[in-house]
Amino acid sequence: MDQNQNQNQSPFLKELEQLINRHSQENQSNTPDFILAKAVGGFLDTLNETIRAREKWYGVEHQPGQLTAKPAAPADEPLDDTNFEDTFFDERY
Repeated sequence: MDQNQNQNQSPFLKELEQLINRHSQENQSNTPDFILAKAVGGFLDTLNETIRAREKWYGVEHQPGQLTAKPAAPADEPLDDTNFEDTFFDERY
């Protein structure tokens, strides 16, 4: 990893990279630990977006620590699922 990429990495990804390295998890796929950490971080971001999109679709919202869903306030715009993949899975990494 070059110096600029390492400086821009979040504390979570740095710690995840170290954890992957400490447990030699990069050896199974012969993939550098920083790439695996970035992939896992990207997965978590995508999962969170997926959950928010699902809640919007069903008209519910959750707050951190809330165990049950409550109806969401009406959305200004309905979810346009005709180009869902184009807007949801944009390039981030």
